[in-house]
Amino acid sequence: MASAASPAQAGAATGAPHSRAAVAKRSARRASPRHAAARTPAAPPASVPPGAGADPELDRLYALVSQYFGLFAEPMRLKIMHAVCDRELSVNEVLAEVGGTQANVSRHLSQMHRAGVLGRRKEGNSVYYRIADENAVLLCRTVCVQLAARMDEARAADGALSDATVERFMTGAA
Repeated sequence: MASAASPAQAGAATGAPHSRAAVAKRSARRASPRHAAARTPAAPPASVPPGAGADPELDRLYALVSQYFGLFAEPMRLKIMHAVCDRELSVNEVLAEVGGTQANVSRHLSQMHRAGVLGRRKEGNSVYYRIADENAVLLCRTVCVQLAARMDEARAADGALSDATVERFMTGAA
């Protein structure tokens, strides 16, 4: 009785693209200077002044600011901010107010806590969340009012926010 060949052995015998020989050939080709040059990032354009972007401290600050703004790029996190902007809520209360699954809401709460936007305390089996960074609420409210003003200019278009909706948005910081 003949033994069954492994898929790699069968592929090597038939010249299939997943054979060891084919993989080795592709790896050697990728390591060639011609392919390495294609992966090397291009030099900055001549219009960029020398030394621009060469400040590591400033680059780190840009990264931190980007991460901070990234927290607010998720609608569920904005819902959570709105829910807790003027009062402390348990995880179950947040869940009831914003909807979603418990796993998803808990993940967002945890990310916002790690970023310092939310504070939390544990009481018995319950965890309560509150705003720890009032500037985050102020920032979100400012952006909301700005966007609502833009929409107000085009009120004739569908989808404009009512003044009542804007007034309700994260009113704890106003």
